[in-house]
Amino acid sequence: MTQDLFEPVECIDPKSQKDIDDAVKNNPDYQRDFVWMAIRPDIRAEINKRWQAVGGFSEPNFINEFREKAKFYSRLWELNLRFLLLEQLVRKPGAGEPDILADSYVAECVVPAPTDVPELRLDGRLYDYPDEEIARRITTAINSKNEQLKTRLRSNQSRIDYTATPYVIALCLPESNYMSAMGKSGMSIVEEMVMGIGPIQVTINSATNTATSSVSSRSTITTRNGSQIEIGYFQKEEYKDLSAVLWTTEYLPESRDLHVLLNPNANVSLEGSSLLDIVQAITYTKNSDHYSRNQPLI
Repeated sequence: MTQDLFEPVECIDPKSQKDIDDAVKNNPDYQRDFVWMAIRPDIRAEINKRWQAVGGFSEPNFINEFREKAKFYSRLWELNLRFLLLEQLVRKPGAGEPDILADSYVAECVVPAPTDVPELRLDGRLYDYPDEEIARRITTAINSKNEQLKTRLRSNQSRIDYTATPYVIALCLPESNYMSAMGKSGMSIVEEMVMGIGPIQVTINSATNTATSSVSSRSTITTRNGSQIEIGYFQKEEYKDLSAVLWTTEYLPESRDLHVLLNPNANVSLEGSSLLDIVQAITYTKNSDHYSRNQPLI
């Protein structure tokens, strides 16, 4: 097994932005961030350490795809998540199977490209936070992977019983365009989209000089052409086969950087899964006319 995933690019330990720019220019066949990680000795060593640990749980074509511009971030996310969940993995995925095959759940990884999400600019000016653009990329990714799950459920050729195995969609939003991916509610935009959460509402009582706050709900977001996309997936029947959504905004995450939101209406619950030994869960309780978040916002 190849020891160095970044072998085609020389490690130079850059001392300036010019060193980075020159390295990117001299390696046009590779994704910019692939080159940036390759020339940094500390990051290169850490990713290669993780690769040595999880190579046996990766597909035969993993190395070639890791070096492809279009697939780099997807393969990096799979590598990182396998490393963080290493003690729970049972085997490498076969053709058509989810990326993570663990002892008590499976997970399908996805890294949505930041299409139409403006680049982060640090020029001292004020810009609108692109929460709606980020939300559209997240919804597209979740919907696509939920359709993939439905296809897998219809198949009778798999070694996995998807009707009895908790199924997780694992999102990574590592590129700077996504920033922290926090929404107007104070929660992640991922959580907002999955549960149908709107901005915080503040009610001020001038007579008593007091105020109360609450989180509003919403059922749609608007596309660029003005049409509506439904959200609040975990409140809908067609998403009951999905047990949870996991996410991070870090390109090199640790366990503390992972967040997982359990579907309160899941056909197969993630409760009791070994995943929750590593990742602290966000859960909701379904009441007669609303959902209650069981963990306080920090």
